[in-house]
Amino acid sequence: MSQANSPLAFWVSIGGFGLLSFLIVSFVVFVTECTLRKATYSNISIPVIAAMLFAVPLAIAAIPVSAVGHMRIAGIQGNANAGLFANEKPGTILQNHLDATEKLLESGKKFDLVVWPENASDINPDDSEPVKEALTELVDKKLKTPFIFGTITTNGDKMFNSSKLWLPGRGEVDQYDKKRPVPFGEYVPDRSFFYKLAPDLVGLIYRGYDFGTRDGIFKVNGTKIGVLICFEEAIDELPRDLVSENASVIVAQTNNADFGHSDESVQQLAIARLRAIETGRAIVNISTVGPSAIIDRNGKLLDSSPAYVSDFVVSNVPKYEDKTLAMLGGWLFDPIMAIISALLATWLIIEGRRRSTKL
Repeated sequence: MSQANSPLAFWVSIGGFGLLSFLIVSFVVFVTECTLRKATYSNISIPVIAAMLFAVPLAIAAIPVSAVGHMRIAGIQGNANAGLFANEKPGTILQNHLDATEKLLESGKKFDLVVWPENASDINPDDSEPVKEALTELVDKKLKTPFIFGTITTNGDKMFNSSKLWLPGRGEVDQYDKKRPVPFGEYVPDRSFFYKLAPDLVGLIYRGYDFGTRDGIFKVNGTKIGVLICFEEAIDELPRDLVSENASVIVAQTNNADFGHSDESVQQLAIARLRAIETGRAIVNISTVGPSAIIDRNGKLLDSSPAYVSDFVVSNVPKYEDKTLAMLGGWLFDPIMAIISALLATWLIIEGRRRSTKL
């Protein structure tokens, strides 16, 4: 995940993050061994292998791929303290994003879809008639376009980190619930056990989100939009599932407020850039506090905003239907390598025992 700005990044389009990691580690080990052993062939082999490492992904990046169309998408960054442990007055985070949306409207820029980040509405419109009316007025009278936003929802005794799709004149038409809540952030696995070890820390996570089961596809004006919530960007199979379900654009809603001015938000944006290259899909990565960005399939930023300002991003986002090698089967690299490693380890154990028996 450190290679978002490197030409090596395009290896993820062949075999995913696992292949890129494998190649980096293998090359470093090779160079180290050549240096320590002072191998005579290293002067030739190291430059050749290094050139291959860069040549292959650069060649792949140069292959032209045509988009099947474009969708003009705007993302709203409300600069709101929307963290899990925020003590803002209810409705403050919602108001921040309403105000930031007004800046988009005042700019006069056109858009086909507006996206708010994770937890952007700190009051669920399903539970508040005034909030529902405010969002209805926003969508029907001001935006007049489809609208995706994040909020917390409940279903009986279950709680979900959710994303909703609203359409003008129709209101809510679809919902996605986060499939992979973050352990020790959004829920505590085996709470009774870990509470005994660190009651003060575990006690901070007073609520646990349930695992969603809905599909992550929103249909917007005939276009399939794939939805990821926050660290789901780091889960290999979730973006892959969206591509297999024919998403032509991916929206990643995130909330980085709890991490303050650390590098976490920049790291997550780097992950999003690699995911765009891996999946061959443009990604709209929109955060409560930023930085936010719209990223094309080559990892290039089409538009971006700095952190901790009220801002918006907007761009013509290309839609793609083709699949990269990583999506077609390159993802099998990880399980294949795991099997090979297990077989190799088993062989080494057996061989070691055989030699010790002989001695």
